Amino acid sequence: MLEWSLTSSVCCAGSGSIFETLRLGKPLIVVVNEDLMDNHQSELAEELAERKHLYCAHPQTLHQTISDMSIESLLPYPPGDATAVAKLINRFLGFPDD
Repeated sequence: MLEWSLTSSVCCAGSGSIFETLRLGKPLIVVVNEDLMDNHQSELAEELAERKHLYCAHPQTLHQTISDMSIESLLPYPPGDATAVAKLINRFLGFPDD
């Protein structure tokens, strides 16, 4: 089980930033870029916030999110295991199983 660091992080809602920070076990506030056309950042951030892995904010709500947040209510993000997917791709490409 991951242990939370005592300090929290604030980052943009890019998937790389989100998952790298969650992998490090830091409480996270994600600020969504509202200028993106399809707003995929919002979808990811809101889903992970609903699952209680991070807090999701918008530039105009960041102050309120920081004021209201309770780090203790967040759940560590469980890392995924891509082994099965990698084996399937390798098999499809004709590489031998290891």
